[in-house]
Amino acid sequence: MPNVAVSDLVSRIYGRMDNNNLLYPQSEVLIYVNEAMRVLNLFTGFLQTTVDIPGDSVANRVWYDTPDPIVIPLRVQFEGDYLYKNSLNKLGQVYGQWTAETTANTGRPVSHWTPVGLTKFGIHPADAIGGGVISVTGIRNPAILGINDIIPIPNEYAEPLEELAAFSLQLKEGFPLFEKAAMMYTKFLSRMKDQARWRKDTMPAYYVEQKEPK
Repeated sequence: MPNVAVSDLVSRIYGRMDNNNLLYPQSEVLIYVNEAMRVLNLFTGFLQTTVDIPGDSVANRVWYDTPDPIVIPLRVQFEGDYLYKNSLNKLGQVYGQWTAETTANTGRPVSHWTPVGLTKFGIHPADAIGGGVISVTGIRNPAILGINDIIPIPNEYAEPLEELAAFSLQLKEGFPLFEKAAMMYTKFLSRMKDQARWRKDTMPAYYVEQKEPK
């Protein structure tokens, strides 16, 4: 994955704002770079990792916490084998007593996982022995970036990151600067419709009120 230096990104953001480091101190720019990084990553999921559940599986336990730093779980493995993802409703329809089923009383291996929001998930049937390695792959929370850090980011996402950070910085501006900056946010939303990982997202609606000429 290509890398972008935070210092270069900050310089480009300043270039969009006439290099005004008095109104926009570097510490503030970094705050919005980090915010934009998180928003962009949630849209696209380009930063992912795999983390093992601490302590492995517990005998007959169904529910587990999503491990840090994963914020959106995408896949789950048990002892190296990927589990089928099912919704709670689907599991309930197919296996009426699924929360009471284990590998011992069904004779089947752990085969399914089901998310409960973003912070928990269940496995089915539950591991009756315990000590099995459960690995979760998902979108991870980005580390806080400093001016000397490097961002691992695909080339096509570098400009949207820059646009969102620059727009957010200029929210405190009045017209006509804010009106001009708002075009960057519109462009960012348009990009995300094509590049976002999710297909059921709802874009926040907003309008820039036009000033009447005096």
